[in-house]
Amino acid sequence: MRGSDWVGRLLAVTLTAGLGAFAAACSGHQNSGPPAIADDPDAAPGTVKFDFDNWGAGYSDRWSTNFIDPADAGLAPSIAVTATEGSSPQGAIELTAPFSQYGQIATAECNFGPSADFGAPNWTDKTALHARLKMQAGTGAGLAAVFLFVQTGALDANGTMQPYATWSGARIEPDTLADGAWHDAEMIFKADQGFKGDLSLVNKVGMEAVTPSQELDGGPAAPGMTILYIDSINLN
Repeated sequence: MRGSDWVGRLLAVTLTAGLGAFAAACSGHQNSGPPAIADDPDAAPGTVKFDFDNWGAGYSDRWSTNFIDPADAGLAPSIAVTATEGSSPQGAIELTAPFSQYGQIATAECNFGPSADFGAPNWTDKTALHARLKMQAGTGAGLAAVFLFVQTGALDANGTMQPYATWSGARIEPDTLADGAWHDAEMIFKADQGFKGDLSLVNKVGMEAVTPSQELDGGPAAPGMTILYIDSINLN
């Protein structure tokens, strides 16, 4: 189980986590050495980070899953590079989250690493992150929200940059995704738009599926299988 103040995710679009427990919990997939993380080889340099078109198995190594399972109910999300789905053309990351208990959260994320030496980029010259998201029709029962998110560093009280310290997400309602079509998601890198990250150290980017902390009136007794896709991740 990944520990975190998951309740805060349900109450706000952005969450600035403590520099201790949450940062450690969210860094579980840190790379063991400087990775070769560049822009997608099929994409325009410096513009599109990932479009997943014609990806081989090696490129999926950049991506992993993370999760919160408060009741230790055996949540085991998985990801894959799929060639049968894609915004245009085919090719996307697929997140399969077999939710069974409320309070569970699952992510598909690219971990750039804890520092620039490990490949973490500097996006201070960028203004927004965009992506295309899709939910497989007939899945997502009991889902509360889906987020396009960025996790960055932040300065501590001594002025030292701490990686994985701040999480910010752009929320997409499950009702929007229920039609099984591709939808645009955008995160604007401005404080007045809810963004609280430090773009000089970008540690992670990805999508997150969140279930409510408890059953809602009129909702199912438990959340169900959720299958999400992300494609065409790009920067302005």
